[in-house]
Amino acid sequence: MPRIVHFEVPADDPNRAQEFYEQTFGWKFNKWEGPGPGSAPVDYWMIKTGEE
Repeated sequence: MPRIVHFEVPADDPNRAQEFYEQTFGWKFNKWEGPGPGSAPVDYWMIKTGEE
């Protein structure tokens, strides 16, 4: 089955959400260090949901 390639998971506590998705689905998270809107820092993570 094809995997979704882009989605957002809004969370008021990103660390808690990350822990939940890692434990529940085995997803892997990597913090993205790119610029945000207007070059302001933004918290954003890339999520690897599987091998392919």
